[in-house]
Amino acid sequence: MPHDGSPEGQAQPASLDTIEKCIPVDYRWVRRAIHEVEEELLEARVTKEDIGSISIVLAEAMNNVVEHAFEDNQGEKITLIVRKRSKSLIVEIRDSGRPMPKSLT
Repeated sequence: MPHDGSPEGQAQPASLDTIEKCIPVDYRWVRRAIHEVEEELLEARVTKEDIGSISIVLAEAMNNVVEHAFEDNQGEKITLIVRKRSKSLIVEIRDSGRPMPKSLT
């Protein structure tokens, strides 16, 4: 893994208003990306309590992508985007894996 936490060629976030990570579909990369988001949110003065809650949600959602969305994770990516607003966060997780079954949505 590169030492800066991002796959080679991926841009780092331009500001603390938007955090964007594009990572391989892999549990180790998920943990690393969540840790980096936690650090950036601390810098943006999000409370530790809120960061803890956000981390749990991110871990559940992103680990589900790793576990269920792909048969073979080779070369696949997860994109995580966190947008900080004055009193809220908008989180977007993108992947190109299998969708959830309609019976679960």
